[in-house]
Amino acid sequence: MLPASNDAVELYLSEQADTAAAVLDELADHTSVDVRTRVAKHPNTVAETLEKLAFHQERRVRLRTAQNERTPESALRHLAADRDWQVRCAVARHFATPHAALDLLAGDVDREVRVCVASNKNTPLATLRRLANDPEQRVRNASDYNPTSRSDLQHD
Repeated sequence: MLPASNDAVELYLSEQADTAAAVLDELADHTSVDVRTRVAKHPNTVAETLEKLAFHQERRVRLRTAQNERTPESALRHLAADRDWQVRCAVARHFATPHAALDLLAGDVDREVRVCVASNKNTPLATLRRLANDPEQRVRNASDYNPTSRSDLQHD
């Protein structure tokens, strides 16, 4: 357990490469959004803590959670429906996002989210084929340049 709160110390701890997962878990409940944002992006933060941070009210915390390589699929599925397009885009870029979530994001109202899906090398070919017919040229281009589809998709 951490001693009495000292924002400067806790901010420092949340940035250190060797901070233990147990300390980061405690810091995830800190009152400072800056501390929680750093916990969300920290490489030592464990899946259970990231799962909790995926439901945070602050956009910056959810965004950093979506960008963390250790974020579990369950949290990514939740974040795929986030109200903020940048969070959804970060999920669409994540290497571990489940195919079903990528397929859902391929129909997003925001063009940038669809570009992120089309750029993810783990996006299934069937989803890339759908994006190859997107009304937005940037989405179609991203689908064309995706390594998965490079040799499989042709445009008119």
